[in-house]
This record gives sequence, structure tokens and C-alpha cells, in this order.
Amino acid sequence: MLNRNIFREFDIRGKVGQELDEDMARRIVLAFAAFVHERGRSVMLVGRDNRHSSSWLRDLTVEALRESGMDVVDLGELITPMFYFASYHLGIDAGLMITASHNPGDHNGFKLLLKNTTIFGEDIRDISRRASEGQRLMAERRGSLRFALVSEEYIREITSRIKLGERPLKVVVDCGSGTTSYIGPRVL
Repeated sequence: MLNRNIFREFDIRGKVGQELDEDMARRIVLAFAAFVHERGRSVMLVGRDNRHSSSWLRDLTVEALRESGMDVVDLGELITPMFYFASYHLGIDAGLMITASHNPGDHNGFKLLLKNTTIFGEDIRDISRRASEGQRLMAERRGSLRFALVSEEYIREITSRIKLGERPLKVVVDCGSGTTSYIGPRVL
């Protein structure tokens, strides 16, 4: 049974193992693959944050997408703004970011990307309906998998736009053990 409460206005998220389990996650990914394919896309980005559950959700997501015939570009562990940057930088405008953002560590979910913008509102409700009905794409071939790391390009892009001036600064950064802890200090 699909828990409709995990389908929010701008993302899909819930408590792992209760509101969002493997079956629900798989149904969501398969439904999104069909949704994206109907809109002419065959390549999708997959990124994840550093939550414990993000690794198995990544594995499940990549497998379901490839089973649907989608070619997958795995971005690895990154922050959500880097996921959107990767879409622009790599020219791939569809994908899933595995994250529950600011929510507790025992939650997880998906931010969905299509046409260089986050899926929201009626499109999220459409994916909910499709997942509930078990809709999936019947592929003629298994999709491919490749890896792309964009952290260096992302850091270059940010640092090229920021001019701090001559005055020395003292900065404290607390990333709260989040994924930003991998990139935040490097930007500074």
C-alpha cells in the first residue's frame, strides 16, 4: 500500500522503513521513469546526500531506472545545489536527488527534476497516482550506468563569482554533519 502522505508539494519524503520503504521507493522511481520517458527523456541524473539510508535508496533507484531502459548518470554524494548545477553543466535535464533536506536523519525521499526545474504540485500528484497504480515503463533494453563528479567544476563556478576583497575575514562553518561538510570548507 502506497502512503500518499509522503507526496508533498515540492518533493517526496517520509520516515524510512515506515512511511517510505523499499517497495514504495521502487514504485515511485518506476513511475517517475515512465513520466520522464513520456516527455522524451532517456537519460537521468541520480544524486544522494550522506544519510545512512541514501546508499540503499541510490542502489534501488539506479537499478529501477536501468530496468526501465533509462541511462543513468550517477553523481555520487553531493548537495542539492550541486545536483542542479550538474544538470546545467552536463546538459541532462531530468533526474532524482535522494534527500530529505533539513528533516531528521531517519527520513529520506526524492527531489525530482525535469526540464531544469523541480517537479511540484500536480506533477507530484500524477507521479503519486502512477506509483499507486504500479505504472512502469516496459523497456526493450537495459539502461546504461556511468559516473560523473562535478565538485571541482562547482567549486570553480562558485569561487569565480565571489569576490571577498582585501579585508581578512574570520569565518566559522558548521555544516551539522551534512553533505555540505564535504564541499563548504573547500569553497572558503
